[in-house]
Parts: sequence; structure tokens; C-alpha cells
Amino acid sequence: MNNSLINEEKVTPETIQALFDNALIKATVDEEGDIQITTDMGTVCFVTLLQNQKMLKYLSFFSFKDKLSPEHKLSFLNELNSGVIFSRMPKENVLLSEYFLS
Repeated sequence: MNNSLINEEKVTPETIQALFDNALIKATVDEEGDIQITTDMGTVCFVTLLQNQKMLKYLSFFSFKDKLSPEHKLSFLNELNSGVIFSRMPKENVLLSEYFLS
């Protein structure tokens, strides 16, 4: 794959995976068609192609330190949400962040 644009009809999990592979970023496509990206530091991110909405959804999970107060967690959450990242805490010490690219 070269550095040219990818036509909309050719955007697939495999072409997205190839973009990450070309950037030397480890990426695999799972059985559901999600792309799992693993950084050198071990951080895992998932990219899902939302075909009907013509979007890419980026999803990552992080853990909070137990000693952080709920106020600090919510403050950090609000800071992330003031941009284009949508974050929430589905469990007490888990941060779930989603980013959508169209």
C-alpha cells in the first residue's frame, strides 16, 4: 500500500490493518472484523469500521490507580470529554475512551 488516499469503497478492516502495518505498528484483525493495535509499550487499542456511518471508532481501556479520588477521576474524564474523545467509567477504576473519525 502506498501513501495515496483509499477510496471509500475500498476501506476494509484489512486495508486499515495494512496502514498500521506500514507504519510498523502491530495490528491484527479479529473474527468480528475489529482491528486490535498493540503499541511497543503494550497499550491495546481497537479500531472498528462503522460502515453505515462511514466512521472509524477507536476504543481503548485504561485503569485508574486505586488511591485516586472520585473527584480526580471525574475531573480527568471531563478534561478528556472537552475535546473529541468520549470517555466514561463503566466500572469504578476503569476508563473507557472512544474516538470517532469520519
